[in-house]
Amino acid sequence: MKVQIPSSKAVPARLPTFLVVLVFLVCAIKTQSTEWPVYFEKLGFVHSIHNKWDLALRVHIDLPSLDRRLTKLAHRLTILDTNFQDPEVRSTPPTSRYRPSRLDDLNRSWKDQNSHLSKRCEILLRRARDLRELGQNISLRRRRSQEANQGAGQHARKKRQTVGEGILKSMFGVAYTNDVHEVKTLVNGVDSRLSSSINGVRSLTNSLKSSSEAMLRQHDSELTHVENMARSLERKVINMETNPFMKTSISDLVHVRNEAYKKIALEVDLADERLVEIESIVTALGSGRLSKSVISPKKIRETLFTIEEQLPANFSLLYTSEEALWPYYSVLGTSAIFDSSLADVVVTVSIPLVDKSSILDLNRVHNLPLKVKDGYSVIADIDTEYLVTDQSKRYFLELFKEDFQDCQVFHTDHGEQFYCGLQPMLRADMARSCVMQLYQGLPDPAWCQSRLKHGLVQPFTRLYNGSWIFAALNDQVLVRLECPEETTPTGLVGFGVIHLAEGCTITSDEFWYAHTQAGMMEINIRFGKEFDDLDQEEDQKDPQDYDISNFQDDVMFSESNDALEAVVVGSDESATTSLTNSSVSPTSTSTLSSAVSEESQSTDTTPDSNATTITVETLSSSPSSSSSSSLSSSTPETTATASTPTTVESETPPTSIGGEGEGLNEGVDDVEGADALEVPDPKTQNDATTIYKNIIVKLKDTFNSRWVLARK
Repeated sequence: MKVQIPSSKAVPARLPTFLVVLVFLVCAIKTQSTEWPVYFEKLGFVHSIHNKWDLALRVHIDLPSLDRRLTKLAHRLTILDTNFQDPEVRSTPPTSRYRPSRLDDLNRSWKDQNSHLSKRCEILLRRARDLRELGQNISLRRRRSQEANQGAGQHARKKRQTVGEGILKSMFGVAYTNDVHEVKTLVNGVDSRLSSSINGVRSLTNSLKSSSEAMLRQHDSELTHVENMARSLERKVINMETNPFMKTSISDLVHVRNEAYKKIALEVDLADERLVEIESIVTALGSGRLSKSVISPKKIRETLFTIEEQLPANFSLLYTSEEALWPYYSVLGTSAIFDSSLADVVVTVSIPLVDKSSILDLNRVHNLPLKVKDGYSVIADIDTEYLVTDQSKRYFLELFKEDFQDCQVFHTDHGEQFYCGLQPMLRADMARSCVMQLYQGLPDPAWCQSRLKHGLVQPFTRLYNGSWIFAALNDQVLVRLECPEETTPTGLVGFGVIHLAEGCTITSDEFWYAHTQAGMMEINIRFGKEFDDLDQEEDQKDPQDYDISNFQDDVMFSESNDALEAVVVGSDESATTSLTNSSVSPTSTSTLSSAVSEESQSTDTTPDSNATTITVETLSSSPSSSSSSSLSSSTPETTATASTPTTVESETPPTSIGGEGEGLNEGVDDVEGADALEVPDPKTQNDATTIYKNIIVKLKDTFNSRWVLARK
């Protein structure tokens, strides 16, 4: 190879090393006195398009069953689209003072749910119908034309004509004239007698009407008041009966209807998800790609293992089972056949195979000119654009650009893989090919001829990878390296490849290339960061954060704690509590308050017979305690909340306890036959939790008995 080093006069002495890197290749072949600057650019490997493994998948989508299920859901919603009416409720028209009950709110809510779910079912049915029509032909029935209807009126039956003016009509009128006059006189007499009788009846009716209207107006106001009371009572009863926590017949029906709507909503959501999955399958198969909903990656890997076991020793899969399976969903093409109802679909996947014994190289041929005198250039007499050879370079095949139209290109880590339908390859030592002799690097390519060209012939060209190939064997070629930041003039001598920085091009006074720009950006996207932060916070939490004492500020905790402290006071021997009024009825001494008060009375050590006013000093800062103490000094029946040890002076025995206990006692006294609440003796049982649980059980029993009496 002859490479001329440019002199310091022709090329600038200082050249940026990061812009230009010259790589001289041994591709200039000597033939007597000519060196042909022909460069072979490696593009990839070529395989036979017939090396493939066809995989047929029969997928059962079952769209008709989903369509039937949606139709049933729509029918159930139509049945449920009725207002629920209580048979005991009177059908009276609403008035201006009418307030909707809980049942009206439930009916309105059910109406909205029914409308929303019906609309969703309608949309899903339309989407399913659109998918189903992809696999069937629609035949439209022809309607009867208007010309066919026009002849039907000619044979219609006509209306019968009436008797006109004639002889028969005149004879009939003359014969019966006298009789007609007598009948007319008789009718007039009857009419006069009836008129007098009707006037009497009319006057009597008017008097009865006036008296009836007065009576109705009197009863109307009373009836309106009764109706308002009845409607208010009905609303209260309905509100109690429709409460899902109450065990009544109406509440059971309300619960059943609520559960029915929840079940329908869940089924509609599942149908929507299934329909979205079917749509994604159809869309992916329609675009020629496999979907993960058709076959899972795990199943594909198992199938690839089975295929590899059945392949010959010299064959392998292009994308093996040990590699990533993403190419099977994004690279490989598929073909799908749908049936008429879109219940089943047959998917065919062609998996390319690699024949290790016959891997072919694909090269692009760059035939650069060789300048001579007076504006003439000489190039090798080669028309080949692409060259395919085997690994031993004994066989070859010359190709052109149109030969790659039916090729499939796959990208792998080892380079581009071309699957084409090739012709038989030629033997290099028997076929007279100049390009093959140049590729083999023969010292004397006898089959190469020269071709003379006049005018401008490009001495450099761009490769696929962004590099540049140039040929300047006889004369130096002056060029400019144009980059976005600067322009550097230089000279090219020899035959080789030059690598430029990104965005740089080679131009000269004779040839000009437009600037190019290519960029790359890497963006890191992370999903699930919120869950990672939550896990980190949970790991950093102290076990004391879950202590029950940290929730004392909660409203529900404070209320239950106050009720519990009201019971624990009786078991504390150091606490003395007394509250009351001598006017309190002694019949309430069997209640919860009396039991606690008797115990507190036994612990009093300094009774004062002259004391009539209770003095309570509460150390608790809770709002309930302060409100109870302020109430005790103003109401006749003095109450107090004994949440802390207090000092109380009283003459009469205490009979009630303030706060929540008083309201419960009043409710128990109002019910006839209700069992009184009993509290275990604090001296024998000091477990506050057990006492509190027993009180809750007694309260539930009392409430149930009260509800039974109210229902009766």
